[in-house]
Amino acid sequence: MDENTKKTIYFFNQLRADNTEILNDFYSEDIKFFDPVGKIETLSQMKAYYKSMYSGVESIRFEFKNIAHSKSIYFFSWDMFLKTPKLNSGDEFVVTGVSEIHFNEESLAFFHRDYFDLGEMVYERLPGVGWVIKKVKNRLKH
Repeated sequence: MDENTKKTIYFFNQLRADNTEILNDFYSEDIKFFDPVGKIETLSQMKAYYKSMYSGVESIRFEFKNIAHSKSIYFFSWDMFLKTPKLNSGDEFVVTGVSEIHFNEESLAFFHRDYFDLGEMVYERLPGVGWVIKKVKNRLKH
């Protein structure tokens, strides 16, 4: 396992709302980040994003399933195990996704895009709304 892979696994599993300083050792100052929620263009925005996203999270961990890379471009497929009182009645749930991360010569990430189903993560887990979305999905299957 190479250093960028080790660093990424550590970063994903150690980051919390109260330790965003670890981002200094992972992202470049001019990080470009994209996910289904939004777009980030600086390290300070990235810190604020994670601080906000992780506030209220009781537990979060990532299990990496597949890792592929060519030179400095990496793809990580993962399962995120998340527990927060904001979603799924506070019970832990799993979201599957893929991260594409590009590292510069200093082994800092300057591009990061997360691919995951926002509906699976959020909308299906909200009281009332989740029931409706599951009904619609079931209808589309038939």
